Amino acid sequence: PMTSSLPGLFGACFLTALVVNAQSVAPTNCAAAGFSNVGGSPTAASIAITWTDRTTDETQWRINYYIGTSTTPASAFIIPSNNGAKINDTITHTWTAASANTTYRFRIQSFNGSYSHFSNFSSAITTSPLVLSTIATPCESINLSWTNIVNETSYEVFIKNTPPAADSRIATLGANVTSYSVTPPLIAPTKSSQFYVRPVLNNTSIGNSNLISTFLNGMTSRPGVSGVSGSPFSHVFTQVSSSMVSSRTLVGMPSSLTFDAANGTLSGFYPPVGNHTLSYTVNFASGCGLTQTFHIRSRAGTGAPAIQTTLPAWSGAVGAIRETALNDVFRDPDAESAYRVNTTVGTMDFLLFDTSTPETVTNFKNYVETGKYNDVAFHRCFPNVAIQSGRIQGTGTGNNFHRVIADTPVSNEPGISNTRGTLAMTKGSDTNPDSATSEFFVNVANNSTAFDSTNGGTTVFGRVAGNGMTVADAIAALQRGTYNLRLDADTTDTNFPHIPLTGTTSLPSTIPQTRLVKINSITPLPTLSYIITGNSTPAVASAAIINQTLRLTALAPGTTNITVTATDLDGLTNSQILSVNVGNTFSTWAASQAFPSGQSGPNQDPDADGWDNLNEFAFLGNPASTNSTSQIVLPGVTGSPASHLTLTFPVRKFTQNLSYHVEANNNLSGSWTTLWQSSDGFAHPQVVSAVNQVDRTILTIKDPNTIGPDPQRFLRTRVVQD
Repeated sequence: PMTSSLPGLFGACFLTALVVNAQSVAPTNCAAAGFSNVGGSPTAASIAITWTDRTTDETQWRINYYIGTSTTPASAFIIPSNNGAKINDTITHTWTAASANTTYRFRIQSFNGSYSHFSNFSSAITTSPLVLSTIATPCESINLSWTNIVNETSYEVFIKNTPPAADSRIATLGANVTSYSVTPPLIAPTKSSQFYVRPVLNNTSIGNSNLISTFLNGMTSRPGVSGVSGSPFSHVFTQVSSSMVSSRTLVGMPSSLTFDAANGTLSGFYPPVGNHTLSYTVNFASGCGLTQTFHIRSRAGTGAPAIQTTLPAWSGAVGAIRETALNDVFRDPDAESAYRVNTTVGTMDFLLFDTSTPETVTNFKNYVETGKYNDVAFHRCFPNVAIQSGRIQGTGTGNNFHRVIADTPVSNEPGISNTRGTLAMTKGSDTNPDSATSEFFVNVANNSTAFDSTNGGTTVFGRVAGNGMTVADAIAALQRGTYNLRLDADTTDTNFPHIPLTGTTSLPSTIPQTRLVKINSITPLPTLSYIITGNSTPAVASAAIINQTLRLTALAPGTTNITVTATDLDGLTNSQILSVNVGNTFSTWAASQAFPSGQSGPNQDPDADGWDNLNEFAFLGNPASTNSTSQIVLPGVTGSPASHLTLTFPVRKFTQNLSYHVEANNNLSGSWTTLWQSSDGFAHPQVVSAVNQVDRTILTIKDPNTIGPDPQRFLRTRVVQD
């Protein structure tokens, strides 16, 4: 009729066509999946039914269902239309009136004045309700189990958090898995944990199981502590359990500590510097036992440089040189090694705790020595928390970056607290304490509560020295951006939130690599530096610091006091003063004279005045002149009337390898008796006087014998070159 040329018939046939087309279009892709009711203690199972909408004008849907293989519908139920769903939209309905462990078949019709044709058939089997429970709980785990359901594609395990925080998913498991063990550090030991399981069907949650309330037996005290060797120590081991404590033991305890097994208190004084590893075990009446490895990391106290040995005084001849390694004289008590970290924002000095955390310090030094930290960015920043680096290196091009090639993970070394200014490791896993590799962070706040116990405790292996925290604070105060970065040859991007960036302009959509905070270099740094801060008589001796070594050079006879000051990386100082005595030897004196050729020996007398060269030197004479009044040796007597013979003579000051002797004899033959010698000093009983002058001491020595009894008496001076 649509092709007829009769106008009158055309209209009637058109109306007839409208009536035929009023029947709704049948839905397609009917699919049914059975699962248990979840969320408490359900009494019946459910089936999820989905189909594809093929029309936009339906007012309702009729779902016909069949039991088993029957071809006769058991019943049907009506649900309202979705009110305007588009063609090809998927409609979902959950039917909750079915019996458990039963096979049902479904097909769907749409309705708009009349019912459409049927969709395809789909069948599903219902199961028993999902019920979560716990099975025998060992000491440090919570074992969850549940009844398996049908058609699920995965399970998710949750721990319920206190509102408004979202619940924490702690595991995603495959289909048909019916148990899971919760262990530390997934959750901390607590008496009020609640768990539930959520089955998932094709990425869609089907609901929640019932809640299980239980707690985890475990240690709640820190895995380690740190303090200054010799300072007071106190620590209480704590734990939670469903039964009473029956006994406590502690193995490896240093002698400076005492353990009270009744209450788990360890007290006394911090042991010597180093890492002390203890093993604590607590047993419960239930038969359960828990063991914790506990570290005491004793460190030297902070403060000014300490003096290890006294700088020795020095007596040297003119022209002599003495060198002393100052690192053997001074030490920094709280810094065993140090590195200077040069960044694009400023310089920080890191002091490392080599003895307390040896593995972590070695790990850090390996990255430094292989150059892996050069050009590395600070990729994460939390104001008032920490700044983090050690993961990525910029390429300078767009969002392209390189990973820092990680070495083998380092063992966790907890114990030192994450206080402001400390340097700590970033772990690669929230559940593996021994997962730190290249990433580290600087605590810009006291994070001890958050980090000292989490995941086995966070390893602190150094601190920022001096005013370096002004640089760390400046980085922490920068604006931050979130960017997707392409690492090496990855085909997808990795999201990096909280990247600190310099400058004050707005952040572009692509990361501006020129505004990154980068580490330009990390170089070894002496923990102490030295300077000369005093020299009382610089003409006598010079002092210089060369490669941490004190070099003294004797310039002229005399004495001087040299002051050496050591400064640590915190700017604290300590000083020592040493005395330097510079003297002449005969050889250096002879070399400075204008002797005739071959006349410079100690026993020669080039001016023929009866004084050989050695005596000219000892008594400050002039070997080129026979008229040297300065060297006269004067005989004399003491007392009134005269009672004792004396000798008065000059003793050269600042001499080396030379000694004076005053001797007596009655007949100028045989042996001479020593009355005084240089080693006796000027306080000897035979010393009448010692008059100090610039270059000499005028000394008067008295004969102990009185004048008179002896028929004759002779005194002499003798000079010995040692």
